[in-house]
Amino acid sequence: MYVQSNGQDQTTDLVVIGTGPGGLAAVGSAVEAGADVVAVEAYKDIGGNGTWSTGWVAFVDSQLQREQGIKDSVDLFMQDCEKLVDESAKIYGLEWDPVLARLYAQESPRLYDILVRRGVNFTRLIKRPLQTTVPRLAAVESTDQFARAFEPDFAGPKVRTYVNSTAVRLITDGTRVTGVRVRPNDASQPAFNVFARRGVILASGGYQANAALQRHYQPADVDAWYPGLPTCRGDGHVLGQAVGGELINMTMIPPIVAVASALTDEAIAVNARGNRFHDEAGPYQYRVEKLKQQPDQLGHYIFDNTTCTRQKRYVNQLNGQVHHADTLEHLARLINIPAEALVDTVNKWNSFIASGEKVEPETKRVDFTARAITDAPFHASRMIPRYQSDLWRLPDHNLHAGH
Repeated sequence: MYVQSNGQDQTTDLVVIGTGPGGLAAVGSAVEAGADVVAVEAYKDIGGNGTWSTGWVAFVDSQLQREQGIKDSVDLFMQDCEKLVDESAKIYGLEWDPVLARLYAQESPRLYDILVRRGVNFTRLIKRPLQTTVPRLAAVESTDQFARAFEPDFAGPKVRTYVNSTAVRLITDGTRVTGVRVRPNDASQPAFNVFARRGVILASGGYQANAALQRHYQPADVDAWYPGLPTCRGDGHVLGQAVGGELINMTMIPPIVAVASALTDEAIAVNARGNRFHDEAGPYQYRVEKLKQQPDQLGHYIFDNTTCTRQKRYVNQLNGQVHHADTLEHLARLINIPAEALVDTVNKWNSFIASGEKVEPETKRVDFTARAITDAPFHASRMIPRYQSDLWRLPDHNLHAGH
C-alpha cells in the first residue's frame, strides 16, 4: 500500500530501493517468502524506467520458443554472450560475470512462467541474427504489464510503498548495511529512517537523468537529452559508492540512435539522398556506424500516422524533433531530401511488405512488424546518436547490503 511519511523511524525485514523490473521482482519474491517490505520509489508510481522501455526480455528455452519449434539452450546463450562481450571488450574494455550470466539463462524459463502467470503477455519473438543465434527476445504486449503484474503485492499488507521519495543515505553499523535514510520529494514532509532486519536491495536503475554523473563518465559531446524518467539519477550508484561499492564498466558507453526499438520496427531509415542504408533492426552500435557513413552523417526515420498513434509514448520521447506532413513529397521538402527518391524508397518498402517475403533484399532485414507506410500524415524523425550506461558492484570484501 502507498503511504506517506509521518517522520517516524520504522523497522522492516527488507528495504527495496527502486521499483523498476528489478525492484518489482525483489518485492514479489520477498512477499512470497513471507517478509515485510518497505519499497522506496523516487517516481510517482511503481514500474520505474521499465515501463518506458521497449519491453523486450531474453528467455532461454521458454514456452514461447518451444511453441514455435525453436530449440535454444544455456550453452547457446553463453556463446552469444561471449561473442557480444568480445566485440564490446575490443572497444571499451569490459568486465562480465559468466557465472551470473549462466545462472540467468538457467532461471529464465522460470522467469517467463512467473511473468505469464502474473498476467504479462509476450506477443512475439524478436529476430536479431547479428546478436542471437536463435530468436529469444520476447516482446511484451505493453510495458505497463510489468507493474500491473506486481500490483497485488504492493497493495497487500506486507508492503509499505513510499513513492515520490528518495533514498539519500545507506545506514551502516560498520560491518553491514542496516537501513536507509528516506527523504520525501515534497519538502513539507519529514525525512525518516527505515531499518532492515534482513537487508537492503539497491534496484534504482540508471543515471541518464543525472547531468553531473553524465559529465563525469560520458563523452564531452553528450547533451541534456536522455531516454526515460527524470528520476533515473543514479541514486544506487551514489549510495553504493558511499559505503565502498566499486563502479565497473563505466567506460562502456555504447552509442545508440535516440529512438525506441519498438518505433524503428515499424519505420524505415533514409539518408540525405532519400535512400535506405542499413537494417533498421540491427544492433545499436551498428546503426550508429552506418549513420556515420552517410553524406553529412544525416538520416531520418520515416513512419506513418498509424505507427505514430500506436507508438505515441515512444514518439513523445523524441524530444519534439518530429516533422509531419500530409504527403511524402511535402515531408521530403521539410527534411531537405529529394522528394522523388523518398517516394520511390517508400514504395519499394511497401511493395516488399505486400510480397510476404521473409528477407528484405536491400538490407537483409529479417525482423518487422510487417506493415506498410501508407497512412497520412507521414512523419520523419532525425537520427541522432546518444550514449548510455549503468553498472556497478559491491565487492565481497566490503560492506554488504544484508546478510
